[in-house]
Amino acid sequence: MTMTRLISAFFLFLWQIIALDATTLIVIRHGEGEHNLQLVLSSWTKKEGGVDHSLTEKGRKQVSETAQNLLEQGFNQKTVGLVLVSPLLRTCQTAQILVDYGVCSEEVLQIEERIREPIAKDWEGKFVGDIHTLCPDLKNWSDEVKASAQRGGESPESVQRRIESLLNQLAEWESANGHVILVTHGYPSQVFFSILGIDKKLETAEAEILNWDLLHPLTYSEKNIENIFID
Repeated sequence: MTMTRLISAFFLFLWQIIALDATTLIVIRHGEGEHNLQLVLSSWTKKEGGVDHSLTEKGRKQVSETAQNLLEQGFNQKTVGLVLVSPLLRTCQTAQILVDYGVCSEEVLQIEERIREPIAKDWEGKFVGDIHTLCPDLKNWSDEVKASAQRGGESPESVQRRIESLLNQLAEWESANGHVILVTHGYPSQVFFSILGIDKKLETAEAEILNWDLLHPLTYSEKNIENIFID
């Protein structure tokens, strides 16, 4: 074994020890979905009257790679104690792939409404290009959410409140019960990070591993999410 490989193996070993001993929060964005290719807004489940888009083949492969990476870092059925999942099909499929690879057990999966996409209401299923034609001043997803709220959709403030509520609840999690994974979407994850004072945008199937201590000292209502941007 070369010196480079020995060093890499050593640091991987150290990380596995950390992963096993220190509780972390892992935020994962779902893999590429059909709606990402179709460029449409998708915030409702089929039961709610939406299309509920699936992962693409590329999206499944992305999540599989993420699952393998998490396993290599020491996250598995023995160390993960809770997985909260948005109710939309693409996030549920993402979580199921994590189960299939052994990152977590099916018993720890829980549907969590507070990390779902903002409800698009009148813009549900609409082509993003048509929305930008109708509202040419929109520059990013945050603008889209604000504009959608003016047409009966969910507001950015509503998304922030539900994320804050979840953060406050997670702060009570007993670290001895294991790591926590959130399987969510682009916009809610960026709101989540912004509340914690983190400038981060997740790509599809990307996982961000956070120190659990980030959840404790913050007064979330004092955080400003006005300047978050999502494509």
